[in-house]
Amino acid sequence: MMVKINAILEKGRQNINNDGGLILVTLKLAQDLLNDSRVDIDAQMKKGIFFDQLFKFFEEIPHEQIIDEFAFILVAIIDVTTDAQKLKMKKERYLQPLIHHLNCSDEFVLVDVTLFLTYIVIQQKETGEIQQYNEIRHFFIKNGGLELLIKIFKNENIQREDIKKNCAFIIGSLHKAQKIPSEYRSAVIVFLKGMFSDEDNEYVYLSALTLAQLAECKVKIIDQGLMLALNLLNYGSKSVIQKVQQAVPWNAVRDIIQNAEDASDDEEQESYVWSAKLLDEWMSFVS
Repeated sequence: MMVKINAILEKGRQNINNDGGLILVTLKLAQDLLNDSRVDIDAQMKKGIFFDQLFKFFEEIPHEQIIDEFAFILVAIIDVTTDAQKLKMKKERYLQPLIHHLNCSDEFVLVDVTLFLTYIVIQQKETGEIQQYNEIRHFFIKNGGLELLIKIFKNENIQREDIKKNCAFIIGSLHKAQKIPSEYRSAVIVFLKGMFSDEDNEYVYLSALTLAQLAECKVKIIDQGLMLALNLLNYGSKSVIQKVQQAVPWNAVRDIIQNAEDASDDEEQESYVWSAKLLDEWMSFVS
């Protein structure tokens, strides 16, 4: 079945105007196969055929022609892949074909594309380093993707709030362990922190994870302990999280937060408050 799907995608992307209906049916079939666990994701990634044809299709179809029915398979891919498989997709060959679709005016398409990018970009290969940069940040700068994401995030005419949420996750994660430029730093951070009270627990988790990644740029010698605890809560196993819960002097952490006003004019003290607040909020989430 996948052989036929690949052949249709290859033929159809060369003549989208005439074969759009056939592509639509084919993508729906592929989506159903993915959802029914009838596709060996690892095998398809290794062979590259299905994913190569799919993303070549996204690369070649103009953003003016793409519709939700074409793009929704991206959501299906996120739903059925593991974090390890998502990390394998954190490559230019899977990201570049989607960048020009950030210009699409169809908000349903933007939801699909930004959701896919969120779950791919936020994946991180752990090296044991606390301050580990997001390796694809320069790729997003070079191809204009970051600029388009910022443009969407700032666009007051966007009706779908989930688009802006996804953009905030991507922008934040791309600046992992780095300071966000001042022209949009405050807006992104405030927006992310506002999601701590979101009704959707997934948004709460993603916002906490993104803020934890951003906080790595604040590491100073004195608050290394705060940041280490934050990263252990972020990336550690259940047993590690339990040990952190027991070991962290939470009264001291909350004292730092309560004395936040005294630190407003001191950049280093402000750094401790930032780390302490994130640690406290992240702790509330994992409890």
